[in-house]
Amino acid sequence: MAAYTEVSEYEYITGDELEAYHIHDYDTVDATYTEAVVMAQVTQAEYWVNEYCGQSFTTIPDGVKFATKEMARHNMEKIMIADGYLAELTRSLSDVIMICKAPLARN
Repeated sequence: MAAYTEVSEYEYITGDELEAYHIHDYDTVDATYTEAVVMAQVTQAEYWVNEYCGQSFTTIPDGVKFATKEMARHNMEKIMIADGYLAELTRSLSDVIMICKAPLARN
């Protein structure tokens, strides 16, 4: 597992947290899954969380961390499917959104 030192734009989660949550060592799956690629997916997930909540966070609640990991995992799975490493998504985007709504409702 690579140790990620780059950060995403809002730093809601680290690349290491995403890898542990997703149970994939991305750079072992494909050398093109660099730290920059992984953290770009985390940043995209953070944008989604911020848009949904109507704000960004300096103190990061657990629900925001959870939703960021869930959405970033979905983003990485789309890449892995396109590259032929996964056959299908763990969850559809609509399922990911439904799962994220409850923890984000408090924010």
